Amino acid sequence: MMLTLSPHLESVLENKPVHNPEAASAYLAQLATTNSLSKELESITNQLEEKFRLSRRLLLMLSKTFTKSRKYDDLMAECFLREYEAFRYQASSLHPETEWSSLEPDSDSEQKPRLAI
Repeated sequence: MMLTLSPHLESVLENKPVHNPEAASAYLAQLATTNSLSKELESITNQLEEKFRLSRRLLLMLSKTFTKSRKYDDLMAECFLREYEAFRYQASSLHPETEWSSLEPDSDSEQKPRLAI
């Protein structure tokens, strides 16, 4: 994007004599306001970035704490069992001759269950 200036502003920037001192004064006041707003925007941006970094660190800490909790283990076991049941249902519909009920995910026996094929 190219910035185009009025002939008056060009003369101000090139240090040429100004024909309208009130306009030049208004332009300088607007320039000071713009500069002030730019600094304020930069400050707000820095504050938001710092809050984002802190929020991210807090989220990571909470995530690590939750994954070490008993509730997390319970949720993971529940999801596993639900998906295992879905797997067993789909497998039994694809291969009805196989006995899928002999496979239990929470089997504590020494010997692993085997499929009867």
